[in-house]
Amino acid sequence: MKGMIHMAREHPSNIQVFCGKHRSAAPKPIATDRPLSSFVGKFVKRAFAVIGPDGCPATEHMWVRVDRVAGTHLLGVLDNDPVFKAVFKAGDRVTVGRHEIEGVLE
Repeated sequence: MKGMIHMAREHPSNIQVFCGKHRSAAPKPIATDRPLSSFVGKFVKRAFAVIGPDGCPATEHMWVRVDRVAGTHLLGVLDNDPVFKAVFKAGDRVTVGRHEIEGVLE
C-alpha cells in the first residue's frame, strides 16, 4: 500500500496474555486535547484484542496509519501483523477512538 511504513510484527513486550505466564504492563492511553484532525497522516498506537497461546485472551498494541476523521473516531490502516490469532491483519481498515490512543509517531 502506497505510503505504508509496514511495522511488521510487534515486539513481544507489547503483548499481554491474561491466562498465560507472559504478562507485560499495558500502556495507558495518552491524555490529549489535540484536535482529531491533527492525527491525520500520523501513526497512532492502539490495543487490539487477540487470542493468545492455548486460546487465552490477549492484547496486542499495534500501529495504525491514520488517514481521516469520522465523527469522534480516527480511521486508518493497521500497520502491524498480529503475533497471535486475530480477525485482522496488516492493511485492514480500523477505527481508533481518542481514548484508545496510546502513542503517536509524529
